Amino acid sequence: MNALLRGTKSQFLKTRKIDANEFLRPYKQLLPDIVTSAASLERALDLANGLYLAFGKKGYPVRFAPPDQKLQRAKIEERETVRHDRKYGQYGLSVVI
Repeated sequence: MNALLRGTKSQFLKTRKIDANEFLRPYKQLLPDIVTSAASLERALDLANGLYLAFGKKGYPVRFAPPDQKLQRAKIEERETVRHDRKYGQYGLSVVI
């Protein structure tokens, strides 16, 4: 198993309150960038492990970015059909000031 993934399953399962089949929202922030539901967590970790090991064999080790780099993850649209409602989003309201 890749070093970045050791012990992460329990950290992913320590999550904020979610409804059934929603993506996990773990409390710990320094985790591999994996978006998955609890039901698919094992498969997602297996997939990530295979990718990380394959990258490492090709000379591209996977690791966390240095803390002084300001990196942001790509936004992921979770909904199959995009609706423009004000109650959806990270903070509950889509208000631009």
